[in-house]
Amino acid sequence: MAGPLAALLLLLLALTPRCTLAVDVPVETGFQFNGLHSDFAQQFYVLYTELGDTTQLTDVKADALPSELQTELSANSLTWSDLPGLLQRAFLWDAGYVLTPAHALAKVYTRCGRSMAELVVPPKAFERAGCQLRECVLPDGTGFHRSFNCKAAQLSRVVQCAVDAADDNSAPAYAAVWGDGGEDDTLPEVTVQRHAYLTDGDDAPNLMFALHMTDYEVSYTQCPLTPAMVIPCAPYNLVNQSRFCAPVPGDVASTWLTKYAADHKQDKTWLLVPLCILVFLTFGTVAVYRYKSALRDEARREVDLFMRENRHLFDNGAVEAFLVPKRKGKGRARSARTARSSRQHRSSSYSSSSSIDSDDSAYSSHSSADLDGSEVSLSYDDGIQNAAAFEHFDATIGLSASAFDPLASNTRMNPLQNGAEQSLENEDLTPDETTARKNEMAIRGFRLFESHRKIRRLRIPIGELQLLRPLSRGTTGEIWLALHSNSQVAIKQLVPEKRRLLPEMEMFLAEIYLMAQLKHPHIVTLIGIAWNTLEHVIMVQEYMEGGDLQHFLSQQRSNNNTSAAPAYQCGDSIFASELAVF
Repeated sequence: MAGPLAALLLLLLALTPRCTLAVDVPVETGFQFNGLHSDFAQQFYVLYTELGDTTQLTDVKADALPSELQTELSANSLTWSDLPGLLQRAFLWDAGYVLTPAHALAKVYTRCGRSMAELVVPPKAFERAGCQLRECVLPDGTGFHRSFNCKAAQLSRVVQCAVDAADDNSAPAYAAVWGDGGEDDTLPEVTVQRHAYLTDGDDAPNLMFALHMTDYEVSYTQCPLTPAMVIPCAPYNLVNQSRFCAPVPGDVASTWLTKYAADHKQDKTWLLVPLCILVFLTFGTVAVYRYKSALRDEARREVDLFMRENRHLFDNGAVEAFLVPKRKGKGRARSARTARSSRQHRSSSYSSSSSIDSDDSAYSSHSSADLDGSEVSLSYDDGIQNAAAFEHFDATIGLSASAFDPLASNTRMNPLQNGAEQSLENEDLTPDETTARKNEMAIRGFRLFESHRKIRRLRIPIGELQLLRPLSRGTTGEIWLALHSNSQVAIKQLVPEKRRLLPEMEMFLAEIYLMAQLKHPHIVTLIGIAWNTLEHVIMVQEYMEGGDLQHFLSQQRSNNNTSAAPAYQCGDSIFASELAVF
């Protein structure tokens, strides 16, 4: 897992946006949009920073952009739809493109060496060309001008731009062909319009283009309510084209585009971080699942191999192979000779059957006669020791070996004969060694108990129990009121001084197993079993709020029911016997 984690960290470091120098758009101090210049790109940026953005130019499609504009966008890892509306307008204006009434792009050329911010024709230059202007005044006293009478031949000598719109067949505009003035909050919506008309006494048509800042213009004989400049441009096909060139790029639009591209790239980069985290979590989940699956497969293969090597031990549901591992060495040949006769002796003694748990599952039975003697892997001493442990377990707790996984069997069987115990007694062992052997068998019996499927299903974590108060105490056990899953339960356990006595523990385990088999509406339900060590086993039962048997009998006696006296005496005997045993 170290390799993938290191790779993910490197990926995150690579994708994390690095701190770069802030890009400042060069805006003039005290910038005013008053009609004395045509720096629309700077006006767009000021509006962007102060008033927010406006709608995008939906009429302009990305595939309609000229190739040089698409190349510039690609160089900055941007698309046309990525740009905000004001940046779209500044980007087109700075490159020298305006919209026609048909929503097509028309190319604007400037006097060579000039930018799009230098297209204005001042009022004095307009008058020196022989054109007449009209003075307009706003209610607040602000004055501005509009053209009144001017021929195209006169105006073409002072224009600073030419428009390549020879294919434009839109209706001519009967508005002023020139104008000045402006306000700081003006949003220039630049469109190019044709001005074509005939003059008195002159059959030559007057054709001139003009860049208008508003969608609607009043007649050239009137003054508008809001000042907005009108920039005249000559037809590009009618001028000396050597004097007109593509506009020089300005600083504002290009810097603004670079700044926006850097910010936009950082935003997209941060979106990859949660995606990388999601990919890492998915990879980690899959890796953990595959790791656990491999562990399960390995354990399953080991169990299958073990079962195949020792299948002769399971012909009658015996659990010897589960309790004692395989031995290797000099005793193997002797084990092969003795195990066969031991199995024959045990199989002949299984004439009757013991009770089989209702949860038993089938495991294929194999005859020991089909196996070669070299396959036997347990010694004679191991077999005797396991047989003794199984008999001790079956005699004290009463479980059948067929209830255990994976050593289950359909074969009905009897408890093992007493030959194992007799062999222990007949051996030349000291009393301490004999006690140790019996304790070992008892401990193995507890291992069989906790591996029982029904016991495993009833097991609950001991941490889920909360003791409240003691209810009663007997000779060997005590009962407490407790909480489990927000419900009151009664728990039964051995008193501390009895928990290290194996006979008492065996009796308690036998009682638990008996309670696990009893299912009746008139019998207290066994809710679960909890343990953390061999010495601390707890039986969890439903709590009966009516009290114990003695409390019930005392209440019935108060009714003076003499006909039920034998029943009360029987109940007293049962309670006294239970108290003495428990």
